[in-house]
Amino acid sequence: MKLFWTAKKIALCAIMTATLFVGKQALSMFANIEVVTILTACYAYIFGPIVLLSVLGFVLLEMAIWGVAPWNIYYLIFWGLVAVIYCFLGRKKFDNLFVIVLITIILTAFFGVLSSFFDVCFAGFTDFFYRFGIYYARGVYFYLIHIISNAIIFLLLFVPLTKLLEKLKNRFY
Repeated sequence: MKLFWTAKKIALCAIMTATLFVGKQALSMFANIEVVTILTACYAYIFGPIVLLSVLGFVLLEMAIWGVAPWNIYYLIFWGLVAVIYCFLGRKKFDNLFVIVLITIILTAFFGVLSSFFDVCFAGFTDFFYRFGIYYARGVYFYLIHIISNAIIFLLLFVPLTKLLEKLKNRFY
């Protein structure tokens, strides 16, 4: 009987978790410009569902450092969704870069809606849609920065990162 958790898989999961965390911290001085989405997508595309554990580890590290807050919920939902979608794309060997960038744009726009939804939910349900509209409109500038930066990052880095990760996977994994 072959064990599912080998030392290589544990080390891979730990490395992915660490790079997600360090990548987020390295760019934390810039509002809504991040590399967690591209790293999660590339890891999922090449290594498959194991990245879901790395996303969980990343969010747990965030909670350990910054405390428990509403963003922990939408981090789990958003990056979990990114991981699942890119696992599927990787399994199907889907490589149309423009469609991949379009999917990223849609997912990143969804993050703005998701985060606004949860923030308004925690504020209370009185006049929910009115509050949601105001809250979302207030953050449009940041959501646009997030969408545009992720689109540019994916256009520039998705193909080279997935090629590099594929070489590393073939060599070590």
